[in-house]
Amino acid sequence: MEDNLSRAFAICLRQDALLLYRLLSLVLDDSDRESVLRGDRANRQIIIDLQQQASGIEDCRKIYAFTASFKEVKFEKSPEYKTYGSMKPIMDLTIQFDDVLLIFEFKRTEESPLFQLHGQVEAVKKANEGTKVEVVYGDFNWGKIIELVEFSQSFRDSSTSENVFSQDFLTFLLARYAEHAPMRPTSKIPFPATSDGEKYKRLHGRLYQIKQYLVEHYGYEQISNKGTYARTSLGVDWGWTREVLIDFLPSEEEHFIRLAIYAGETKGQGWPLYGKGLAFSEFPKVIGEGELVVRPYLKFRHFSSPIAVLYLEKDEMIKTHNLEFHKNHAGKYQRVRWDEFETMLTSIIPGWQSRCPAYESEVRGSQRSYFTFSAGVILELKIPYQKLREVDKGEVKPTADFFQDHIESLKALIDHSHS
Repeated sequence: MEDNLSRAFAICLRQDALLLYRLLSLVLDDSDRESVLRGDRANRQIIIDLQQQASGIEDCRKIYAFTASFKEVKFEKSPEYKTYGSMKPIMDLTIQFDDVLLIFEFKRTEESPLFQLHGQVEAVKKANEGTKVEVVYGDFNWGKIIELVEFSQSFRDSSTSENVFSQDFLTFLLARYAEHAPMRPTSKIPFPATSDGEKYKRLHGRLYQIKQYLVEHYGYEQISNKGTYARTSLGVDWGWTREVLIDFLPSEEEHFIRLAIYAGETKGQGWPLYGKGLAFSEFPKVIGEGELVVRPYLKFRHFSSPIAVLYLEKDEMIKTHNLEFHKNHAGKYQRVRWDEFETMLTSIIPGWQSRCPAYESEVRGSQRSYFTFSAGVILELKIPYQKLREVDKGEVKPTADFFQDHIESLKALIDHSHS
């Protein structure tokens, strides 16, 4: 895969003069830039090659050596790096002009290619022992490569010309590795209609960046869940909940960012929640820039993992989402008490089992010996995407502050409300 990526990049550089010009403008120092870009055009020769043996490079005065992975590599002023790898190292991509050599060593992961790169540099220097070879190390990770190709394509868009090689390469990179692309504010990201492609990955990346800022500046814990319930959320210690979610559902029609808090997820969280005597029906319908949706539910768990959920109507929650119900019915039920539990819940919500098929398959039809039961509520603030785009113009701080204001407003609903 690394060879394919470096080969595709090399093809683009060979076929797209603007892309090559932009790259050399960015990475060369003033004298070399002047030499190659403004020198004698008749004698100018730029050689772009793949998989060259480092020991075969001769007449080299200067080396520019670049790491190219999915993570930026930090360099010391005068690096002294241990070398490993082949005694006759092969360079992924090289660009040569006059007596100057550019080396790019690629990785398609966050693994650093620095040690391999250093081995290649040392091999070139050894092949030019009679010359004092100057070496300049730098990083040109895939985020920078995507930014480079995007720049050349946006310039072409404004001039109504195109390069099919660079365009196809950019399309592939954004479809496969959009999370490594330079971050854009939501004002420049159209709302995704599906969970495939660049828009979806870019919006996820931007929200992740915002959540990172909230973690670093507002004291949240970062919670990363993998598997079926994969998500990154903001960890809190409010008693009645342990996390705040910022996410979205792709859609062609409804463009919302969802700020959600699951309150009363467990029996332990239920005590401080229902002990406040809350009247959920009296909560405001609008908070800040968002529409508040209150979604009551009953949840069945096993080993702390959800196995079934029954969502309720608002008139039903009056009977279940209160301190008395919590005290008498939330908690652990061994198999011998399941008949008793079903009779109890049927007396309160007739026909509930037909609305919760997962109960039949994951509880009754399972080999489990117990489940835990709780009554919770989702406080879901649906913020119109356009409102967020009006705030999010570039800097992360104003957008993170926007979310923080809404989080504090949701928290105040529980902490400061009384029936």
